[in-house]
Amino acid sequence: MTAMSEIAADSVDVVVVENSQHDTRLIREAFEMWSRAHRLSCFSDGAAAMSELMRRAEDGPLPRTLMLLDWNLPGIHGSRVLRQLRADNRFDEVYIVVFTSSCSELDQALARKLGANRFVTKAVDLDDFFFALVSLQQAL
Repeated sequence: MTAMSEIAADSVDVVVVENSQHDTRLIREAFEMWSRAHRLSCFSDGAAAMSELMRRAEDGPLPRTLMLLDWNLPGIHGSRVLRQLRADNRFDEVYIVVFTSSCSELDQALARKLGANRFVTKAVDLDDFFFALVSLQQAL
């Protein structure tokens, strides 16, 4: 993958907020299958991700951005990260996918209410897990 400044205009900035090292490794592997140019940044907690996104937004408009947000994060819960992002119009165009092991209808309803673009329950089957992530490039 090339540096962001060298990536084509239709590239995607992918921000992963996931506290499971195992899932983060699988997500990295899945994004290696993307045919679209992208830059992948991984954070293990919501506070670090929010801090970095705020810093990036200070530099001007964000590039096309996809966020994979785990719902059950330590410290700042995924719902709070989502609420804070959607309260700031600089992040209106960020495509946020709540990517979680939760299959709770209450969690899904709350995520939609707070402004998530999609709610994806992590697949147990490895092929399904990869397919779900690779198919996200079609949504952008």
